[in-house]
Amino acid sequence: MATAATAALIIVVLVALVGLLLMDASPALVRYGPDFVTTSIWDNVFERFGALPYIYGTLVTSAVALLLATPIALGSALYIAEYAPTWLRGPVSFVTELLAAIPSIIYGLWGFFVLAPFMRGYVEPVLKSATGPIPIVSGLFAGPPIGKDLLVGGVILAIMILPTVMSVSREVILAVPTTQREGILALGATKWEMVANAVLPYARSGIAGAAILGLGRALGETMAVTMVIGNSSRSITGSLLTPGYTMASAIANQFTEADTEIYFSAIVAVGLLLLIAGIVTSLPACWSGSSRAGSRATCGPADGDTSHRARPPPAVHRPADQTPRSERQPRSAQARGCHNGQSHRYLRPARRARPGHHSQLRRDAWPSSPGSGLLYSASAAVW
Repeated sequence: MATAATAALIIVVLVALVGLLLMDASPALVRYGPDFVTTSIWDNVFERFGALPYIYGTLVTSAVALLLATPIALGSALYIAEYAPTWLRGPVSFVTELLAAIPSIIYGLWGFFVLAPFMRGYVEPVLKSATGPIPIVSGLFAGPPIGKDLLVGGVILAIMILPTVMSVSREVILAVPTTQREGILALGATKWEMVANAVLPYARSGIAGAAILGLGRALGETMAVTMVIGNSSRSITGSLLTPGYTMASAIANQFTEADTEIYFSAIVAVGLLLLIAGIVTSLPACWSGSSRAGSRATCGPADGDTSHRARPPPAVHRPADQTPRSERQPRSAQARGCHNGQSHRYLRPARRARPGHHSQLRRDAWPSSPGSGLLYSASAAVW
C-alpha cells in the first residue's frame, strides 16, 4: 500500500510540474506557435523568440558526449568485469565512480581554465588540419579554433556522464549468468569470443539503457556547459567549432534578465522543451527494461511441461584407472549408459566424431540435463 502511494505521489508531482510549466509558458506558445521551435531569432527588444538554436546546441553537445563516452565506458566496464584482477576491480571502480560525485561547477572551472586552452592549442588545430582534405568531414571543424564551442561542451559532458554509463554497464555485464560464460568456454572459445558471443548479446539492452541514462544527464547539464560552450552565437552551422547555447545554458544566462511577461514566458517554454526532451529520451530505457523482463517472464515452461522439474543428479563416471574393481560394470552395461547396473536415461554416450566431420556434433551427444540446451546452442554457433 505504501509503495503504491509513493508511486502515485511521484506521478502527481510530475503532472503538477508539467502543468505549472505549461501555465507559465502558454503566453509564448500561444503567441508564436510552431515558430517557437522552428525559428532562430531571439530578440527580447522586439519580442521575437525562437528556440531552434538552443535545441540544436543541446542535441549536438549531447550527441558528441554520447559518442565519446559510450565506447570508453563500455571498454572500462568490460575490463573491470571480465579482465581485471580481483584486487584491482575495487579501486578502479571507486576512482571512476568518484567522478560522479564532483559538482558540476568544479567541472566547469576545470573546463574553463584547463580543458578549453588545451583544446584550443592542441586538439582543435589538429582536427582541423587532419580533416581539411575530406569534403564532408571538414565541415565539422570549419572556422577558427577558439576553445569555447560546441565541441568543448560535448567533451566536458562526455567526462561527466562517463561514470554513469560505466557503472550501469558493469552491473549489467556482471549480471550475465555464469552458465553463459562456462558453456562457450567449455567448447574451446577464447576469452574475447566468450565476451563477444555470450556476454555482450545478453547485456545489449542493459548497455543501451545505460547509454540512454547518460544521455538524459547530458541533456540537462547546466553550469559546466555554460562555462565552456561560448554563449555568443545563435547561428546554426555544421561546424563543431562554433560557439553556441544549450537549452539549459540559455535558461541559466537569461533567466534573471527576463523583465517582461512574454520574455519570462519564452524562457519557461524553453524549460518545458527541455523537460519533454528528458522524458522522451528516458522512454527507450524503460521500454528496453520492460521488454527484457517480459521476455524472461515468457521463457518459462509451457503448461503441462514437467521437464523443468528437479531431476536426480547424473551419475559421476570416474576414469577406468580410478574406479575400484568392485564398482566396475560389464562392458555391455557401460555401452548402454548404465551405472551400477541401473539404467540412467539422463546420460547418453557421446558419439565419436570423425576428423573433419563436425556435423556429428548433435544434441544427443550432450547430457539431457538442465543447461544442455545452452551448451548445444553455443556449440552450434561455434561450429
